[in-house]
Amino acid sequence: MLDPLIIILLLVLGVLFAIIATLVGIGGGLLYVPSLIFLFSIDTINATLISSFVIVFTSSSGFLKYRQQKRIDMKTALIYLSLAIPGSVFGGYAAEQLDGTLLKQIFAILVGISAIRGIRKIYMNSKTVSDSNEREAESTPKLPPNRRIVDIQGEVYEYNIKLNYGMIFAFLGGFIAGLLGVGGGIIFVPLLNVISGVPIHVAVATSTTMIVLVSTIAVITRFTERSLTGELDLELIFSYGIPLALGSIIGAYIGAAKVKDINSEQLKFLFWVVALIASLRMFFG
Repeated sequence: MLDPLIIILLLVLGVLFAIIATLVGIGGGLLYVPSLIFLFSIDTINATLISSFVIVFTSSSGFLKYRQQKRIDMKTALIYLSLAIPGSVFGGYAAEQLDGTLLKQIFAILVGISAIRGIRKIYMNSKTVSDSNEREAESTPKLPPNRRIVDIQGEVYEYNIKLNYGMIFAFLGGFIAGLLGVGGGIIFVPLLNVISGVPIHVAVATSTTMIVLVSTIAVITRFTERSLTGELDLELIFSYGIPLALGSIIGAYIGAAKVKDINSEQLKFLFWVVALIASLRMFFG
């Protein structure tokens, strides 16, 4: 039985981490895992498993709120989930078989580079918008939108979905989710917003929706694998996972409710800052 003060700390961390995670459309594993390792001295394998377990609750709470707000692109989510889910199965299996240090560092470098580019682009856009670029954008023919979402507040999102290389990144997002005990949102949000052309507010909501299924499959895969080898420590998982999960349910609901108050550029900036911090943690952690 955990000390009551530790349980309270876990509840508070669950609330805080879930608010941040749901605001930017990630699962929160990039926050849960290092906290479990450094604050509670839990080994990496169990920390990632506990994180995956908690993310199921974090993302589910966020999903229910985003569904209420009617800002989820379910059609696009289902397309990408067709490869993200198999990716999470492979990632969950690999997490029990491989030393993921090198892969984790490679992934951290890629995320870091993308984050720096994203932050730089936002900064440059805020500094100056060229009239010639505006005229060019106006004269460039645009494809008619094939997606139209009207949220509960009446705001209309119309856009043309571009799959391009999205299917590859969807599989990678699922794989990373299963391998590292994260939700995969660190890939899903750029996949939806940057590659596929989904508006950032819809991308965050849709990423959270994808994380629900991806994290659930990853947990089932890893629980099964550990059960077969006799290495599943349910007492450890539930002792730390339940308080974190309870806090995350509250935090995710708060985060999803507040995300609409942040404008698109601020939300993108917040996501890339979290991504940059996460990449540094993964590389040096």
